[in-house]
Amino acid sequence: MFFSIENGKSGKPHPHFDYATTALNSNLIQKIMSSEHLLISEQDLKEVSQFLYGDEIPNNIKLGEPWPLGFHQFRRSLAVYAASSGYVSYPTLKSQLKHISMMMTVYYTDSNSRAINILGNGPEVKAMQKEWQEAQARVESDNLHELLDSRVTLTGAAGKNLQKRKVENKLPKFLDNRNSTKKAVKNGKIRYRSTLVGGCMSIKPCDKGAGVLASACISCENAVFSPESKSILLQTKDFYESQLTLDIPKRVHHEYKTSIKKIDSLLSVLVLK
Repeated sequence: MFFSIENGKSGKPHPHFDYATTALNSNLIQKIMSSEHLLISEQDLKEVSQFLYGDEIPNNIKLGEPWPLGFHQFRRSLAVYAASSGYVSYPTLKSQLKHISMMMTVYYTDSNSRAINILGNGPEVKAMQKEWQEAQARVESDNLHELLDSRVTLTGAAGKNLQKRKVENKLPKFLDNRNSTKKAVKNGKIRYRSTLVGGCMSIKPCDKGAGVLASACISCENAVFSPESKSILLQTKDFYESQLTLDIPKRVHHEYKTSIKKIDSLLSVLVLK
């Protein structure tokens, strides 16, 4: 989905930036998308409805018809499915998409928690999962120890608990060194991964839409925040406020307003630390 001029594809200069955009054969694309096995199905309509929070599906998306495809949808689709896969972090995705702001990356991945699993369970996927789990355990172990070694005051339910147990010398034995922590992560005893606005210690995958909604993280018993969270929280708040000026579904409007209130509440605590 990311065609590059460097790999020999033909293209034309971008009008505002020093790189080229790939030129594709639109007639060929249309022919491919009109193939019978790629026509819009009942499952497609169900997924679109999930993405739109149950709102009315656009008139140009009809059962049995070709997709009204725009080339930019390939880019958006990659962002959504990459985020939902759990194998790609927001900073990595931001770098791949060449976004200036993390907020734009979040916008691109909106609704990823409702995306279907397109990876499957083939042997090549299982091999990738094994590699990923090894790398993930190492990174999470490193991040946990950097957090424990830092002198900053943590907040968020999990952050406060972690710091309290350290002060009382009641941390689990597997947090004594990074290798034992790495094994504990692999065995599902502990987790720590970055979120858009801080960190998360939930052992289970997030099902609260926290990839997009800051309120889901702020209210979560597994959340970790530090003073460093302040700048990204302010950026997130600015993004939500800009979205409120647009014509968006009522449910989304409510979620963004709720997120703004919860961000303000958390910021008041972080500012005092």
